Amino acid sequence: MSRRTQRAIHTCFGRGIIVVPVTARSSYSAAQVLTWLRAPVPVVCQNGAIYFSPVEGRVTKNFPIPSAILQGLLTRLRSQNIPAVLDLDIHKCFSSEAAGLMRRLPRGPSLSVPSPHAIAEPVYTVIIERTEEADSAVDSLSEDFPDLRLVRSSDFTIDITSIRASKVIAVTAICSDFRIEPDSSIAFGDGDNDIEMLSFVGVGIAMANASDRLRQVADVILSYSNDDEGVARFLETLMTENRG
Repeated sequence: MSRRTQRAIHTCFGRGIIVVPVTARSSYSAAQVLTWLRAPVPVVCQNGAIYFSPVEGRVTKNFPIPSAILQGLLTRLRSQNIPAVLDLDIHKCFSSEAAGLMRRLPRGPSLSVPSPHAIAEPVYTVIIERTEEADSAVDSLSEDFPDLRLVRSSDFTIDITSIRASKVIAVTAICSDFRIEPDSSIAFGDGDNDIEMLSFVGVGIAMANASDRLRQVADVILSYSNDDEGVARFLETLMTENRG
């Protein structure tokens, strides 16, 4: 998070506007964001699989992929030669076959393992690379694993989580905690994993680098991407227009 974005968010806090990070990343990354924000706000990680409450100072909701379903999924992916990275939130685990994908993911604690099947800890997200084979397998995987949610989260990754993990469910909880109507909230996004969230809130805002599917449901499409301070620019304009 850039200093400009931090300043814009702090300005929002000063006006009584709550800004909540909702991300596909792990709580390891979210902890860094909280350090930058210096504010007791909720944090939603792993596409809604983990909800950290600042009121209670702990994770109050978490939805890992059930073990039996995870093993079935890994067996299926292996049979189709689709490498996977397992996100345990504390760290990511990967086998040699998935080393290339691992290098493209955001930096953080990681562990190389002989086989993902050996993992005994809770797994929150299975990440696979968007190859032609993987993209063509999404529909059949969704049909065969109805307890899982598969979303194309970026140009090169597909995220697989428990069906109970949802950014919308998390945003609903946040609105309830702060007694805010969903119609009075806005959300920013750039990937297919943001479609439900942008459709749910009052104003859904897609970044300039947003996927085509997200653009179709967005109320506003910015001319700036994440790398161009798109969120900061929008918040700065919003605060200027509503000054006083």
